[in-house]
Amino acid sequence: MKLILPALLVMSQLVFAQSMLIAAKEKGKPYGYINETGQYVIQPAFESAGPFYQNLAVVKKGKKYGVINNKGEFVVSPVYDDAIDYAPEGKITVKSGNNWGVIDGEGKIIVPIKYPYLSVFKNGYIVGGTVLSEKKFKGKICPFVLNEKADTVFIQDDCSDMPDFLMGQMNKQGAYAGVWPMVRDGKILLESGYEREPIILDIKGNQKVNPSGITIETAHGFREGLLPAIFAPEGTTRDGIYIDSAGLSYSYEYKNAFDTLRAQQVYPFFNGVAGIEQEGKWTFIDRDGNVITKTNLAVAEYKAFPPMHFNGLIGFFKKGKAGYVNLKGEVVIPFQYDEYHPFEEEVTPVKFKGLYGLIRKDGSWAVQPRFEMLYLSPCPCYQ
Repeated sequence: MKLILPALLVMSQLVFAQSMLIAAKEKGKPYGYINETGQYVIQPAFESAGPFYQNLAVVKKGKKYGVINNKGEFVVSPVYDDAIDYAPEGKITVKSGNNWGVIDGEGKIIVPIKYPYLSVFKNGYIVGGTVLSEKKFKGKICPFVLNEKADTVFIQDDCSDMPDFLMGQMNKQGAYAGVWPMVRDGKILLESGYEREPIILDIKGNQKVNPSGITIETAHGFREGLLPAIFAPEGTTRDGIYIDSAGLSYSYEYKNAFDTLRAQQVYPFFNGVAGIEQEGKWTFIDRDGNVITKTNLAVAEYKAFPPMHFNGLIGFFKKGKAGYVNLKGEVVIPFQYDEYHPFEEEVTPVKFKGLYGLIRKDGSWAVQPRFEMLYLSPCPCYQ
């Protein structure tokens, strides 16, 4: 047994090294994929490259998009005009001509390629949309939801009151700008525009507005079973709350906590930790509403919207430079980077003096900055 355990440890380390593939581009070269030591595992050969999910990644070869495996082999030939590279459930949203559909990792069509707009599958559902009037509504859409069998589980038939059903602008690739509407915890949050109350729907389209008898001003989307929201009861100041996705109400524990804390702003949970603004400073809380740390970090100076907790670290910007703090609010990695990514893995991409490299959790370089781009995954705030 004494001999087997070290062997298993070495094997697990090898599996980790082999499984971590990061899209990378150096000056004058196409995209390829490196490991956490900076060595190419898949040689540069692509015009663009997305992150790996379930050993599959979306890449662009020439003018077309396809899907490769972790050996760099095409499992879906590059025949599509566009594709969304975020495909965590092994389903890839692709475009042919002017329409979008969904394929699986073998190229089989799951959702017919016939829709003007589609998001990505999340928890077995995908949100899409049809355009009411490009000129009148500037690309805003009327929502629908499909399941994995491409059955319509909900469609908003009457969008004549379109200002109440704005889902967000499309970007030039047809993906949703800022954040893709996704089904989380069986609910969809529709951004309803500035100065309009957000709308919460279940997957069948039942509208869940104002579930707790509170006027919600803004909300950030369900994560880990809770929806951070800002409300302003008549005659009071703006306060932050968390709405439970199951009962669509804010629980007794959170009511007590926030009656005491008086949070001016609240943000989503990441791995059981959320950042809230209290009297102009960051406070970290757990999912029971308990305070982890009341920091001395001024919200006006330390910016992170939202703060994202991974592996005990949270990235912030200070005076235009990125760094990381721990859950005590202590600076662990100095503020010196142009851009940062949350520590989802043991190493993470950062941009330093115009080039990307990989750093470890102690701030040391795992791979010195030499890349024009490193792409590990989309921002978790969009996932």
